[in-house]
Amino acid sequence: VCLSLWIAACEKPTETKPTSLSIANKEALTAEWLLGDADRTVEVSMEPDSFTAENTQITVTSGNTAAVTVSGMTLKAVGAGTSVITVSAGELKDEVTVTVKPVLSGVSITNKEALTAEWVEGDADRTVEVSLTPDSFTLENTQVTVTSANPEVVEVSGMTLKAAGAGTSVITVSAGEFTDTVELTVRPALESVQVSNKDALTAQWIIGSEDRTVEVALSPSEYYNTQNTQITVTSENPDVVEVSGM
Repeated sequence: VCLSLWIAACEKPTETKPTSLSIANKEALTAEWLLGDADRTVEVSMEPDSFTAENTQITVTSGNTAAVTVSGMTLKAVGAGTSVITVSAGELKDEVTVTVKPVLSGVSITNKEALTAEWVEGDADRTVEVSLTPDSFTLENTQVTVTSANPEVVEVSGMTLKAAGAGTSVITVSAGEFTDTVELTVRPALESVQVSNKDALTAQWIIGSEDRTVEVALSPSEYYNTQNTQITVTSENPDVVEVSGM
């Protein structure tokens, strides 16, 4: 009887709840996590080690469900942002801050109209302006590359374009797997303007007869015409010949 009493008195009492709790995989949970990446699982460690996630009621919550949602012990990245993940069992708890980074979803050239305006050899350089989606991506934190399909026409230096020669070139802007393009034309300097129908214009013309139209030939003709070049016609004596356009 004495021996039985002595053994009972020396036995360690059984714990009814854990005495400590910690998140065991904080390093894995805080590693780079991009929106759309695989879900992550919270792992816990408790003392005594007889307590596990299987035999203990553990609650996991997210401080920012717009960034991370929770299902049981599983975390899902649902939006860019930071969230404090809290794991608790009774009065015990531990926390870890996780960050979900956005994923680049697009790039676009925002000043195509300015880039495609009339550009003549020797004109000032032009700068490509881009927009990245989402707007948390910028030229400062994202690698953006600009290339020219025809460097003899348009040279590229960073985001700057130089009119190197007459012709056409496609400019491509790349960021990650996304691209946008714009076609640019560099024209040579206008060499000459000639009235091409002088015979018709100088033929006998009677007051009140039909109006006449000035026809012009521009050189080099492959780059200049009356549709893409501003032509001005004036009369030295409007009392004799009035001018309206051409």
